[in-house]
Amino acid sequence: MMFPLFTYKKEDKKLSFSFLNCFPYEVVTNYRERIWILVVGAIFVMFAGQTYIATFVQCHNSMYQSVMYLAIVSYIVFLGNFSFGLDHYKTHIIMDLVSFLTQIGASVSLFIAVIPNNVYPGEINSIIAIIMGVVGILLFLLLFIPQLKKWMYLDKCENNGKTIYVRPKYCALAIVEWIFYIAGLFNLALLLVNFLIV
Repeated sequence: MMFPLFTYKKEDKKLSFSFLNCFPYEVVTNYRERIWILVVGAIFVMFAGQTYIATFVQCHNSMYQSVMYLAIVSYIVFLGNFSFGLDHYKTHIIMDLVSFLTQIGASVSLFIAVIPNNVYPGEINSIIAIIMGVVGILLFLLLFIPQLKKWMYLDKCENNGKTIYVRPKYCALAIVEWIFYIAGLFNLALLLVNFLIV
């Protein structure tokens, strides 16, 4: 998320990056930076995966195991979105869908796992599990906002007598991608808190 603060200023002062209409893969401005973001992203995915593994691998409940696998798939697929921009929009959309659904599935599975009070000592704090579950439910509801159906539409405007089409100030899909990314970070933070208190 900090990438555009450095790359866009360095490359061209006229370029600007907005989290409201730019996609996560657009934090880079050239091929070299894309390699860097993929390396940094791969390291992040390894640490995120390790966090879920450390939390859930020894859990007795199979629902907890599914949380671990779904979350890891979600992070890996989201990283894949940095390789496929809107020039490969079908692949990008499919990867978005897989990433969104697996992240929602991980959070909701955790929520379902703690409902019958199947929390064993040393596994996960039930309050943290419920918070992660609520996050998953909110993310699921986010997929039904009407603006998401029109994310690809451009705004028409006039420039020196010519009609041009530009990206709108707010792009629903870009915003949703960022929200899912931030929610993933939030869930990781909750798991770290869980590690400290359990």
